Amino acid sequence: LTSIQKNQSYYGMCLGHGASIYWTGKSGREFVTGIYSLQYQNEMFTLNEESVIKLASPSKCCYLDNSIGAYFTGDNRGTLTLHNPINDLQILRQYKYGDAKKMIHSIEKIDNLYAVSRDDGIIACWDIRTKGVHPSIVFEPNDDVEAWSMKGIDINQLIAGFGNGLLQIFDTRTSSALVSHTLETGICSLDTSPITRSILATTVISPEHEASICLIEQNSFNIIDTIKGAHMDTTIWSGRFVPQKNSFVSCSGNGDISKWNIDPTREEYAQNIYNNFYSNNPIISMEYETDQPSILYAQSTDKLFVIYDE
Repeated sequence: LTSIQKNQSYYGMCLGHGASIYWTGKSGREFVTGIYSLQYQNEMFTLNEESVIKLASPSKCCYLDNSIGAYFTGDNRGTLTLHNPINDLQILRQYKYGDAKKMIHSIEKIDNLYAVSRDDGIIACWDIRTKGVHPSIVFEPNDDVEAWSMKGIDINQLIAGFGNGLLQIFDTRTSSALVSHTLETGICSLDTSPITRSILATTVISPEHEASICLIEQNSFNIIDTIKGAHMDTTIWSGRFVPQKNSFVSCSGNGDISKWNIDPTREEYAQNIYNNFYSNNPIISMEYETDQPSILYAQSTDKLFVIYDE
């Protein structure tokens, strides 16, 4: 384990090629986005700052498309900004739908579209190959409820999680809403596994309900397992499947990370492997290194962690 603490706060994180970390946050009084490169030397990881630029407003989320070299940030005014990741994060273009200043909670790629989920429940999708700044597809919610999380589950489908617990599949080919589930509390993260063909959802805590981890069968959309009490009395901010394995990790407002093994042959579908505390502050996101799936990057509100996870 290596933890890196700088004089700044962290809001969002995503990974690039060559052990690089793209992040958004606050440095001093300025809202910024930047790139760290990771190096391993003398049995320690170190982060070197490659680029940092100032942003006009706080950006909670970021997304890197390695296939075309495009980096996006989404801010609290509803603006999706396209940066050049190989030229000091230069701003190339900005996209916005409507006049409302609504926070962007997540960014996801679906085929050739880049989708954002917003505070007002709207999911807007842009095709950046065109010169227009207007979205190609817009999904309008039935209720004015926050769309907190998204994940692509097929070439033309994405799943979105809302603040009222609604879990909804959308089809970008037909611009329609498909099947849905409603969980007990708001859904703050989503992930999918190509091995188990399942969806992983984590939820917030509420006065009436515990936060939970839900595993959902992708094809039938049936709930396979619901785990409550995994992280005591706090929100489970993120869950991620371990690449190429039947397991996943979850993190919480307590500053801890749990790892779970999936065994469909057992009555207890997911079994806890470990629960370790890493921070005094909430751990809000995690990502596995694509090229080295034993390396897990985790982000608390004030630190970045590099964890060797065998």
